[in-house]
Amino acid sequence: MGTREGPSIRVSSVSTGLEELRATVAAFEASYGCSSEVMLQKVLGGKIYETAEIGKWLSSYHVLKRLEEQYGLLVL
Repeated sequence: MGTREGPSIRVSSVSTGLEELRATVAAFEASYGCSSEVMLQKVLGGKIYETAEIGKWLSSYHVLKRLEEQYGLLVL
């Protein structure tokens, strides 16, 4: 029942979402002067308190990683 246009639209949407998430995560990394992975380890290690802003950052980072994994499977 699907058309050829359906999946390409979804892949395009995922691609756009990935670009937006990458920009969001990059902005947080620039603002805090560290990578998302470093911030995650600091929060998990209790070295930094997870504020609402840091929570948004790490949530965006987590979603980005999941989408990158899933998107990689879609384009293979």
